[in-house]
Amino acid sequence: GATGSGVVVAVVDSGVDFSHPDLAPSAWTNDADPCGNNVDDDANGFVDDCNGWDFGYDDNTPFNEGAHPHGTHVAGIIAAARNDVGIAGIAPNAEIMNLNVGTVTAGGQPGITTSAVARAIRYAVDNGAHVINLSLGTPAGSPREASRAVESAIMHAADHGVTVVAAAGNESADLDVAPSWPASYEFPNMITVGASDPADGPADFSNHGSVVDVFAPGHLILSTVPAADGGYVFMSGTSQAAPAVAATAALVLDRAPTSTPEEVRAQLESSSDRNDALTGHVTNGVRLNAANATGQGSPEFDIADLTVSVSGLTGVADTAAIEATIDIGVPAGHFDEPYRWETSLFTTTDDGVYAVVGHDVSIDGYVTPTDDRGAVSLNTDDSTIVVWGTQLPGGSYHLVLEAVTLDDPNVRLGDPMVASFAVQTTERAPEETPPGSDDEPTDPAPDDAGEGAADGTAPDDVDEGDASD
Repeated sequence: GATGSGVVVAVVDSGVDFSHPDLAPSAWTNDADPCGNNVDDDANGFVDDCNGWDFGYDDNTPFNEGAHPHGTHVAGIIAAARNDVGIAGIAPNAEIMNLNVGTVTAGGQPGITTSAVARAIRYAVDNGAHVINLSLGTPAGSPREASRAVESAIMHAADHGVTVVAAAGNESADLDVAPSWPASYEFPNMITVGASDPADGPADFSNHGSVVDVFAPGHLILSTVPAADGGYVFMSGTSQAAPAVAATAALVLDRAPTSTPEEVRAQLESSSDRNDALTGHVTNGVRLNAANATGQGSPEFDIADLTVSVSGLTGVADTAAIEATIDIGVPAGHFDEPYRWETSLFTTTDDGVYAVVGHDVSIDGYVTPTDDRGAVSLNTDDSTIVVWGTQLPGGSYHLVLEAVTLDDPNVRLGDPMVASFAVQTTERAPEETPPGSDDEPTDPAPDDAGEGAADGTAPDDVDEGDASD
């Protein structure tokens, strides 16, 4: 059996590096087959599968040096520890069952076979996984016959009440016309996931269609990668959207352990946010809302107890100030120590995530600049109107709301809540040169989004490849 109390999520991927400090606490362990004695103690057909299995090389070391970081990145999104280091996963108490299905190729991409994937799915089902994440798939337009072994394995998961989450793929394809497997299977235990952009619309690379059940954030997602002391990079793809859904499914099962896969999927879909921009790209035009799905933003933020909403961040243009209303409801005694609310503004560029510093902000009429972390204090438990000063340049932005202690502003009470939005660039007519003037027209310089990178690592390109979405 598995150690710990978390829901077990099988990551069928390129292997997970559990030497990473953010992932070490989340490693699933097969106590029935201890490591190192070269005996199949639990008689499951796998010798010393104490930490999962490598179906690429058929041995008991599912992480290989030089392996593609894909699997480690996926695992971090699901269950990176909440330890004030690096990032925190959506379901930090989940246990990650490490099932490698790739071989290390000369080009660095994992060489994956349908046979390895099918065997890994069956192993996950037979050894106690509650959720299986498949951030992989065939190219759009592939014949169904090529993936019959995977199809049979997913049906095996359905027979045993195991939820399977699959990435839709990154080819901008309509899966109703050009199917991809396993994304296009329509089994009752499956959830197929597309990727949304910072404006909650469809990411331009994401596959779509009626077989897609929900979209989730998949644009420049920061997560864990193998490194000597633990590394982090940005990646984009439906591979990043799928584990967000798998983690949320784990949280649903943690709160309601007897839920069937159909009930888990219904809970995720019914609690998701509807967005007209997603209509036609996904069933019911919905994007994942993990807080709604689980009834909580995190163990510290119970939605039935504390309510937070942000409005005014849609249809924003670079020609006007941004006026957001942050509505916070906190009952007496919700926090055990004195605190204040802090809101921060970040922008995402091709080079990373940056704090918007030194930018004048009007909070209910009181003007103050953001500090070197892009933050300002709200000091309220009620509705607050925040006007982000002068207009912001076109781009992707993230408004972060956190409760911090009065004694130490570095101590956060619970997880941050994030509202992402886009500022649209308005086309401007070129300035006319006055008659008789030798001066050339110049375009106005955009506002400076500020310095102070939150992470200096350059983002990866969108994940692509025949087998890895």
